[in-house]
Amino acid sequence: MKLVQTIPVKKNYKLYTGNWFTSYHLAAELQARDLLMVGTVKENRIPKRLHKNLPKSPFTEDENDLKKRGRGSFTYATDDKNITAVKCLDNKCVTLLSNFVGVKPVLEAKRWSTSSNSHIDVNRPKIVEVYNNGM
Repeated sequence: MKLVQTIPVKKNYKLYTGNWFTSYHLAAELQARDLLMVGTVKENRIPKRLHKNLPKSPFTEDENDLKKRGRGSFTYATDDKNITAVKCLDNKCVTLLSNFVGVKPVLEAKRWSTSSNSHIDVNRPKIVEVYNNGM
C-alpha cells in the first residue's frame, strides 16, 4: 500500500496489476481509497464466499466446464461491494479481478483458430478489454 499513498484520490486513476500483487483484499482497500483497479489474480486469492450463494468457489463453473463450452466462455461473481471476479477461457483460463469494471458489455473479438486456420469471433467480457488496453 506504500506505493499508492502518493496517488491523489478521486482523480480516476486506474491501477493495472499482475497476479503476483492482486488480491481481493487489495481491491477492497483501493476501492475504500477511491482508486480504481483491475488485474489478473490467482484464484486462491479470491475468498471462496465472495457470493453468498456459492459456498465452495466464487465461480459457478470450473475450468473443465469452461473448456467444454469452448473459447470465449466465462463465469463471474460480484460481491456487495461491486468487486467483480471473472474467469474466462481463450487459449487457457485466466482470472481477473476489478473494483470498477465488470463483464458487460460482452463484445466479440477476432482470435486466430489453429484448428480452422482462420480468424474466429469469440466473446470477450469488458473487464478483459479494459485490462488488455491498460497493460
